[in-house]
Amino acid sequence: PDIKVAELKRVNVLGSTDAVIYGDSFFHYELNVMSSQHDLKCPDIFSPKHNKSIYTINTFCCRSIENGKALSLLKEHSTNYYHWITELIPKLLQMLKSLTREEGRVYILVDEGIPEQCLELLELLLEGSEVRMYKIVKVKYGESVYCKQLVYCTPLWTALDNTKHLPNPKKEFFLPIDNLKEVKEEVHRKFEGKRFSAGSKKLYLQGKNNKLRRIHNILEVERLLYKYGFNFVDTASLSFEAQFELFSHAEIVIGNSGAAFTNLLFMKEGSTAIVLYPSVQSTNYYVFQPLADVSHVELIHFLTKPATESEFVHGD
Repeated sequence: PDIKVAELKRVNVLGSTDAVIYGDSFFHYELNVMSSQHDLKCPDIFSPKHNKSIYTINTFCCRSIENGKALSLLKEHSTNYYHWITELIPKLLQMLKSLTREEGRVYILVDEGIPEQCLELLELLLEGSEVRMYKIVKVKYGESVYCKQLVYCTPLWTALDNTKHLPNPKKEFFLPIDNLKEVKEEVHRKFEGKRFSAGSKKLYLQGKNNKLRRIHNILEVERLLYKYGFNFVDTASLSFEAQFELFSHAEIVIGNSGAAFTNLLFMKEGSTAIVLYPSVQSTNYYVFQPLADVSHVELIHFLTKPATESEFVHGD
């Protein structure tokens, strides 16, 4: 897509959405391109009318930012590590280019519930940037924020929710390689000269296995990986720096499909990653492939037998 950064005046943004509201109209790219097979991400905020040609917005509370510029990192699924790094951080880097050192205080709007490691990455990238004075503002789900001045970046991606049907990547999923490269290079610059321990060359991404995408024979799988000398890690409990350190040294990573594989972006060239998926028609092989392509990592999509007859992409 054609990327533009604009300064909008007297608009509202909405917590956990990409909506920009002006008067009685609003802009939301994904709602324009959705079809009947896509899941509405915030059905309690957006209410479709007249065969989805018109939407009404439900807001739950409101606040105003009158002094200084606001910079929006609000988005559906932004509290997920994958979406934060692939969708929001590329926007941040584009918006930072439009700001100067003469700016006053800048208000960085993020969704409430953002994991600590995501905020660590945000702080890392703001350090040494043109933004000298900033305040991170956590916005509640569905909260309307009036911004006298808003720095806005047009969407760099398409990531529609399709959890049960055959994916059509040309219309519903796109990650910009150039922007992912920029994120990778910027993070490497921030850690340049920092001494890291050698770390393990074999990583098994051990999730809790009690929610989505459960592995039914998990004990058998983990015994096998232990036998082969894999180091068991739970990335959800690690800082961003610790994740960067682990993945930048690893030679092979294996695990259940999930946000931890976002760290493919920080792996070294020639390494290997194996992602376990249920073999259903809705499996989207493009989710992690652009990250592997940027890092020149061999990504193996390992299809497993679904535990039920469901076509749900997050099934067991």
